[in-house]
Amino acid sequence: MKKPESRFKMLMRWSMWSRLDSRNLLKFLIIFNLILAIYQITSLHFIKPESCLPVKSSALESNGNLKSIHFSSTEHGLTSRSQDTLNVINSPRNLKAKSSFELSESNYLRHLSNPALSSQSKWWTIENRTSYTVIKNYIPSENINLIDPDSVTLSTQGTYEFLYHVENLCKRWDGPLSVAVYAPGEDFLASLHLIGFMGMCCDRCVRQNVSWHMIYDMRHGPKPEEIKFPAKLINYSEYDCSTPLEQMISSYENTYRSGNKLPYPINVARNVARLSVKTKYLLASDIELYPSLNIVSMFKKLLERERSSQVPNINPRVPHVYVLPIFEVNTGLNPPLTKVQLNHMMKKKEAIFFHYWVCDACQNFPDRKEWIDAIPADASLNIFRVTQRLRSRSSWEPLYIGTNAEPLYEERLTWDGKKDKMSQMFEMCLLNYDLLILDNAFLVHAPGIKRIDMKDQQKRLPFIKLNERTYKTIVSKLVKKYKSVNNRTLVC
Repeated sequence: MKKPESRFKMLMRWSMWSRLDSRNLLKFLIIFNLILAIYQITSLHFIKPESCLPVKSSALESNGNLKSIHFSSTEHGLTSRSQDTLNVINSPRNLKAKSSFELSESNYLRHLSNPALSSQSKWWTIENRTSYTVIKNYIPSENINLIDPDSVTLSTQGTYEFLYHVENLCKRWDGPLSVAVYAPGEDFLASLHLIGFMGMCCDRCVRQNVSWHMIYDMRHGPKPEEIKFPAKLINYSEYDCSTPLEQMISSYENTYRSGNKLPYPINVARNVARLSVKTKYLLASDIELYPSLNIVSMFKKLLERERSSQVPNINPRVPHVYVLPIFEVNTGLNPPLTKVQLNHMMKKKEAIFFHYWVCDACQNFPDRKEWIDAIPADASLNIFRVTQRLRSRSSWEPLYIGTNAEPLYEERLTWDGKKDKMSQMFEMCLLNYDLLILDNAFLVHAPGIKRIDMKDQQKRLPFIKLNERTYKTIVSKLVKKYKSVNNRTLVC
């Protein structure tokens, strides 16, 4: 039996490592590097790379509340409103739980995280339109690189308090969506919070199909060089998905736009959403207008028949767009999904033509009563009527599927001043556009019949007067522009 080593000999043997001669130092370095290599290899299986981990928001204090980020420059004499109302959006109550699916594995979170702190990794583009800063594709859809160019994009726009409609739009629309958000001042962060919540907690079509673009006044927002990655401004990794969407929205009731009485540049937003699409065809619509089902798939089949000369009432030598009639339904009712449902609701007087009590001429298209009963037996999409916007229908503001070859919207006209689409339709009349009214596709306003609101009318009166003057100036310039080209000015 081997005698146990004495304590003295053990001490002498281990003391050899204390001598820093070259031989012992080499042994030490070899063993140290071997241990380090084993640690690194085993760690790869258990530790995610930094780019996949949730990024801590730089907009958050250690207590989870929102920092005061200066979106209003004091050098212009502007002051920042208290951020107390924003704190509730990002309060610990709303951030305590993860989503129902594993957020760390979500492509949505991964592509919103900062992959590298270099300018080459920025996917968005920044441009100026008149007095506004535009950030295109600031929050891109998961499927942005998979978009079929032959599809049809629903392009729309809105402010913070209307963004919740996007979930209903994408659930009905079988194609990509392009959404421009006007968010001046503190509305910028509030809108990002809401978009992040919807991407994580609402229907997955929001994060898969919707690309978001941000717009704000140059005097009421960050400078372009101050724009950070979305995941650096907002903590996208944690939301309480049990919180109702309505509660999230009501957490920020007094928006910066309303508090500062800023007009809504709806045509700037329309053009931004339009020009950001990745498909040839698009439907430039309003955020509260819900489309009927299967429009994209039916429209693609209509185009195939048109290219094969199987749609005789379309003149290929004349520029044309495809018009969708618009309706509204009583409060508390679900907007119809199909024309059969719409027909039923119209007969029960649960639905009416859009703006019937506000501006009936604005949506009064030819033979509209006959349109209600024109239901294709094979559930196809066809041309109901071919018409034009002439002087007899000068107030008509149809919405249509077209391309970016059509005239842009006049960006000097605001939503607050009304008549924001009329100048575009006047120019399309001068260009001899045919308006092809589709028989089996339509839009329905979010539930609630619109009626004239005298208090709102009085509030918007200064903007209405400004739009009237601007509209007359635009029309005068268009007449001069096209008078030498054709004689359409007489009929438009």
